[in-house]
Amino acid sequence: MNNFVKNNKTHFILLIFVLSISVFILYKIPLNHFYYFSALGDTKEQYVHFFNHYYDLIHRGELPFWSWEYGMGGSFWNDFGYYMLGDIFVWPFFLFPKAWFPALFIPMSILKLLLMSSGVYLLLKKTGVKEHWAFLGALIYPFAGYHFDYLYTHYFFINAAVYFPFLLLGYERYLQHKKPGLLILVIFLASIGNFYLMFLLTIGLLLYAITRFFYQDPISRSLKSFVIFHSKLSLVYLAGLALSMPIFLPSVLSYLQSNAQVRSGPKFEAILTFSETINRISITGGMHYMIFAIIPLLIIRFKRTYSLIILCSVLWCIMQFPVLTSFIGGFSRPEELRGFFIINLLTIYIAIHGLNQMKRGLTDMIALFIGITLVVIWLFKHPYSRYDEWLVYLPLIWFIGLLLFFYLQSKTIKSVVFMITSLLCVGYSAAIGYSFVSDLIVKAQNPNSTNVTHHKGIWSILPLLNRDIYENSYDNKTLKVTFDQLKENNEFHRVVANIPGGTAINSSLTYDYKGFYSYHSLIPWKQQKFEMDTLAQPGQRGFNLLRGFGNSTYLTTLFSNKYFISTGSEPKLFGYTLDQEERDLKIYKNEYFLPMGFVYDQSMSTAQFLSLPVYEREQAMMQYAIIDAAPMKRNLTISDNVISDNQDITVNGERITNPNTKIKSEKAIEIKVPTPIKGKGQLSVYANIDPLNPNEGMTMIAKKDDSSEINYVKNMRNGSYVLSQYSYENTVNEVLFKFGEISEENKTITLTLLPGEYVIKDIKAIFDPMIDYKAHVQTLKQNTMKNIKTDSLSFTGTLKSKKSGILFLSIPYNKGWIAKVDGKRTDIIPTHYTYSGIKVNAGTQNIELYFIPQGLLVGVVISAISIICLIVYSFRRKKVHNQKELTSEVTPIS
Repeated sequence: MNNFVKNNKTHFILLIFVLSISVFILYKIPLNHFYYFSALGDTKEQYVHFFNHYYDLIHRGELPFWSWEYGMGGSFWNDFGYYMLGDIFVWPFFLFPKAWFPALFIPMSILKLLLMSSGVYLLLKKTGVKEHWAFLGALIYPFAGYHFDYLYTHYFFINAAVYFPFLLLGYERYLQHKKPGLLILVIFLASIGNFYLMFLLTIGLLLYAITRFFYQDPISRSLKSFVIFHSKLSLVYLAGLALSMPIFLPSVLSYLQSNAQVRSGPKFEAILTFSETINRISITGGMHYMIFAIIPLLIIRFKRTYSLIILCSVLWCIMQFPVLTSFIGGFSRPEELRGFFIINLLTIYIAIHGLNQMKRGLTDMIALFIGITLVVIWLFKHPYSRYDEWLVYLPLIWFIGLLLFFYLQSKTIKSVVFMITSLLCVGYSAAIGYSFVSDLIVKAQNPNSTNVTHHKGIWSILPLLNRDIYENSYDNKTLKVTFDQLKENNEFHRVVANIPGGTAINSSLTYDYKGFYSYHSLIPWKQQKFEMDTLAQPGQRGFNLLRGFGNSTYLTTLFSNKYFISTGSEPKLFGYTLDQEERDLKIYKNEYFLPMGFVYDQSMSTAQFLSLPVYEREQAMMQYAIIDAAPMKRNLTISDNVISDNQDITVNGERITNPNTKIKSEKAIEIKVPTPIKGKGQLSVYANIDPLNPNEGMTMIAKKDDSSEINYVKNMRNGSYVLSQYSYENTVNEVLFKFGEISEENKTITLTLLPGEYVIKDIKAIFDPMIDYKAHVQTLKQNTMKNIKTDSLSFTGTLKSKKSGILFLSIPYNKGWIAKVDGKRTDIIPTHYTYSGIKVNAGTQNIELYFIPQGLLVGVVISAISIICLIVYSFRRKKVHNQKELTSEVTPIS
């Protein structure tokens, strides 16, 4: 034990230093009663909800396979592999109370920083760096500003920065000793953690491997040996990847079916200037200045360091060319710097290896002094911290400390001087982190504060989550009681919750109710396209969001919505009456509720369905099962409820009569649509307007006479037309505004377009008296499922139907489901474009559906084969090793 401590003394001191600096940077957050967790954006809207649901599934003893609370239902195993399914840094949180999740982020962040530092120290030592230089490099790596930006906004992106030094250490162990164990382990852990980040890590490994092979100790460095070695290495890499396949493969399959496949790519900037590139590296990424200071040293030792200089040049090009920055960031927007951990570690590696060769001769000292001086001049001109008045002098103080270190004789004093010098060196990064945290606290205490202008990192300064926000958003006692009451009859139903400040788009995951809304990066594309384009819903034409059907009476009923909960406004839906009030909550009940699972005796082909006018499609879904293979219907019976057409409207006060009228205006364009309503029913306005603006962008506002409005936005951000990574370029230009029940006193609907150029193709007002709706609901109620039971693996129930036809289930279609009718396996048919249907006969039948995540079984088989291969390889390697030892022990007879 004593030898172990003695041999690892420097490593222990390093960890103590990292722990102390981390606590120094972060301690003010809990001291001010905040969590290191953003109260805005993805962190608040996604990650806490995701964890709460994951936690509940695990603690209920359920496998995290299918989730009924995620949107209208979805595969947790497939889609959440991107976020936390295989994240080993989330798993320990299951041991603590659920409400501790955001509070545990500071200790978990510190653990990640400690692991980063430890990995770099071991890597540098493994590559022949002297102990004190390895100490310095390992101390610098974790405190890049990039890490502190992402830890509180996208916590799992930092996992790649933790794995990367260990990935390179695994490469070193294989390069030097042919030991693949660590490399396989890190690839496995990184791959189950996030397939996207594994892509980034692979790029980083390739950059390192190409350089490192030619920078090793004198052995065969020929092109042939390079190819042979890395061919063997690729097998090791594939072995680690194969082990992860039960999680990795389902995640990739989810990605391939998601909206990511139709996104417009990021818009690239022009090539950055020299000054802009340094700004992006040092100010946006918050990387340490050491690499810049060490460049003169590398140049004067060119023969020895040429491969490092080449790598340094490649890294510079990656940062200067936004298209390359985007590539190493997984094709994200360049300014997000998602792959910056690669740049950060490899530049530290280059700098430390340069210092490792440094001698105390005059040439080296002058070269380092020149580098330091250039850095100081730059820092004087480009300060980026509230402590810039003294931080600028730290590089010079560090240089003086190095001179003392080189020329002092006493080993003890040298060690003390070097550690103090190292602290001063890393103090530059630590002060930036401390400044950043101070800005966060200021913003959290006063969201309107303008005293946070010093920080210029990747993200804006966002307020932090506190206990009050947490309890209101995730632990609201009133909401818990309300949703629990609605579950009492155990009948499968969905809920629309419109409670601003209480529920959000993922709240169903936290409060364990079945809803409609979801927000995350891998929304299945067919579901999103169905909402946005097939039904021409209003709202934002963007990605990663399912908004549900809160303004559609037909679809909320077809999809088993029973309750509408609101703190104020009544639902616009037909047939919803006030059922009960709980404090400020009003609960409305759907008088025409349809249970999950009912039979259509008529069907319509998807092609014919899509050929219908947008404003007739929901009515068609009430009468027909929409399936691909259905025959064309010759005599459709869809009601024509149009009350106002093109010839009835006016544009900026003038009536238009020609079809496809082109209009252009530098002022807002006002379109008046008359609404001659008689009797009770629901009003909608349909508009088909082609924008001729940049990127075909359009914003349209539909208002009633009482000024209440509905918005439609396509490819816009902050009032300007844009395309970004999250834009959908090919969306339809049709939109259907639903106003719900409306009084006869409303005479017009006003559509307002932002200034620009447009072609008006068609505008209609539709008034539906809802007579047919009531009749169709009563017909469908006669053939429904009973005794429904659900869990994360199955959906079962009994169907009593007087008719044969298509049993419709509002379960998003997923190839992981297996269906049985009376014990016999049957096909699940995509129905209503993106949901599920089963062919059934008349009579009583037992319906069973079982879910196995898509790709899981194949992944298990691949993983099992990989395990067998590794076992065989291990035994063969051990056998060869034993034979070599035996041979070496045999003494030849003379």
